[in-house]
Amino acid sequence: MITELTFHCCKHLDHDESHYHQCYLRADMDDGYAYFERSDNYCHDEIRKYVQFCSGRGRLNQPDACIMGNNVCSDYEDEIRTLTIADK
Repeated sequence: MITELTFHCCKHLDHDESHYHQCYLRADMDDGYAYFERSDNYCHDEIRKYVQFCSGRGRLNQPDACIMGNNVCSDYEDEIRTLTIADK
């Protein structure tokens, strides 16, 4: 199934799966945003399994970091992003 999702997030978040080995883009349809699920090869606990990636700060250990104003730093710049996410 393919999901198209439009949401507010920081423009510095990187949602390009090709940049991250064994990380898969997922959609949280209840709250309306995208995040990455890391494979068990990279993550051995639930805390760091669901993350965001920032072009300035690297991995953010919260799936909703910098989503819809949930700022984790002072560099937050809001944008509306549309992603197409395929289930894997």
